[in-house]
Amino acid sequence: MTRWGMSDELDMVALAPRENAFIGDGAPGSWSAEKPYSEKTAEKIDAEVERIIGGSHEEARQLLAEHRGELDALARALLERETLEEEEILAVTGLPRAPRLADGKQPVSHASDANPDP
Repeated sequence: MTRWGMSDELDMVALAPRENAFIGDGAPGSWSAEKPYSEKTAEKIDAEVERIIGGSHEEARQLLAEHRGELDALARALLERETLEEEEILAVTGLPRAPRLADGKQPVSHASDANPDP
């Protein structure tokens, strides 16, 4: 959030320095000693991070609930066989193959299909 900006609430502004704030030596002027923004901005950052994490958590819960049957089938198959290849996962779950990416490239899992080992 603070490093790259790109938030509806905070706009397209980077609020953190390029160096790692968590490795600072605590000396005056290092970010670990003081924030380069106000307390009000810090509260906005905290609220925005909480909003993003909360929304992502809820989306993950919904997806897991929506696909519970597929997840249970996958878990059973993994307990039986420990390792599954992509085709086995698709067969066990009944899920379709991932669609092509917007740029027309195949997902990474299909890259080896185009260039099989000799």
